[in-house]
Amino acid sequence: MMLSTHLRRRSLRVCSSLISDRTLSPLLRLASTSASAEFKNENIPYKIVQLVNSETNQLGDPTPLKDLLSAMDRNKQFIQLVSIKPVPVVKLHLKSEEAERRRTQRANKPKKKELKSIQMTWGIEPGDFSHKLGKARKELEKGNNIRLIIAGRGEGPRFSPQAKEEMMKRVVDLLKDVALQAEAPTKAGVTVVDFRSTVQ
Repeated sequence: MMLSTHLRRRSLRVCSSLISDRTLSPLLRLASTSASAEFKNENIPYKIVQLVNSETNQLGDPTPLKDLLSAMDRNKQFIQLVSIKPVPVVKLHLKSEEAERRRTQRANKPKKKELKSIQMTWGIEPGDFSHKLGKARKELEKGNNIRLIIAGRGEGPRFSPQAKEEMMKRVVDLLKDVALQAEAPTKAGVTVVDFRSTVQ
């Protein structure tokens, strides 16, 4: 009796190992794959599947996967595994529709904002000032952020604290409808001002 019980337990352990290694591994891989891209056509690890109707979302009868593969037009279609519970479910896709879906996803993906640096001096000429601010504005309108670096030392009215303050006020006023002033790192000998684009 004890020997019989021991054999049954050993048999269960062996069966459990076989199930884990041969049966559950495809399911675990599927569960860890967000897009199930590898589970298409012959890569689908099931012999019997149910095809979901693209228009009604109704499941068809259990069908050998090989029959579905032989019936489809491989130049225009592919079969993808979309679910494994309670039964393996597949769906027939048009390659053209899948390509369009991916193009739409790429187009709708939020673009990463870049930080563009623009340098000028406190003694910049009015024409150059307008050019630099115009360049900054274009980048902000694209959704990028700006780091304005103002350097230069000198004497005269252009370099007085009041003149510098007035220049900064002009910069902020010219960009306020497309950006917000943000905290910027400090650098010795220069003034650094960051602007974060408010354009979506």
